[in-house]
Amino acid sequence: MELIAGGSWRYVFRAPLRSVLAARWYSQYPKLDDIAAEDIAAVRRFREKFTRDAIPHKNFTTTFHRSGGAGGQNVNKVSTKVYMRFTLAEQSWIPAYVQQRMRDIDSSRINSRGEYLVVSEKTRTQRQNIEDCLDKLWQHIDR
Repeated sequence: MELIAGGSWRYVFRAPLRSVLAARWYSQYPKLDDIAAEDIAAVRRFREKFTRDAIPHKNFTTTFHRSGGAGGQNVNKVSTKVYMRFTLAEQSWIPAYVQQRMRDIDSSRINSRGEYLVVSEKTRTQRQNIEDCLDKLWQHIDR
C-alpha cells in the first residue's frame, strides 16, 4: 500500500525478488537448439561411460573431523566427519562442460583456491562417510 496525493491509499503489486532472480538464473543457460550436435554426442558418450566406481578418489585430499550431533561418547572420541576436496580445474577425467556446470550450479562448494568440497557426517564410521561423499560427488557430476 502506498499513500498517494489526496490522502488515499492504493495497492501496488511488486513481484517477489526470488522469482526475478530465478528467471535470470534460468535464462543464462543455452537452449537445446543452441548446442552443437557434437557437444550433445560428447555428453551422451560421457554419461554412458561414467560410473561411480570410475571416480579416482585416491587423488583427492581427504580429512577427518569430529562429527556433531547424537552419538554419546563416540562423538567425542572418533573423527568420522569426512571432508573430501580436489582442485576442479586439475581433474582431466571431468569434461570441461561438466566442470563449468559444476562451477555454475555448485559455486558454494568451491573455495577461494578452486577446490571442490564434499562433506559427509551421515554415518558413524569413516568408511561409510567416504562412500557417501563419493555418492554425492557422482550425483553432482551426473546431473
